Amino acid sequence: MPTNGSASPQHSAAKCFPWKNEVELTWTMPDGTAVKERTFTRSVSANGALLQMRFFWKDLPYLGEVDLRNISSGKSARMRVVAIRPTAAGRLADVTVKFV
Repeated sequence: MPTNGSASPQHSAAKCFPWKNEVELTWTMPDGTAVKERTFTRSVSANGALLQMRFFWKDLPYLGEVDLRNISSGKSARMRVVAIRPTAAGRLADVTVKFV
């Protein structure tokens, strides 16, 4: 019998929606240097967020953990960097982070 295309509870995808909000990422480099960058979310979901980073995206620990703080609420969460995609010009990058 054909299905109607609706997602089953076993196969539900997280819904993403556009949301621009200022956040601050903080992480520690292997040499112990603390790095901090303010940026904005492009979209968010229950699992994480897509950020557009301008300055220190090349220094992010790919598959490593960072602290993300919401500037407006002050709340923080530990996140894992799961994707870093430079833009065509190479000056910005779309960074995907997920909750740890």
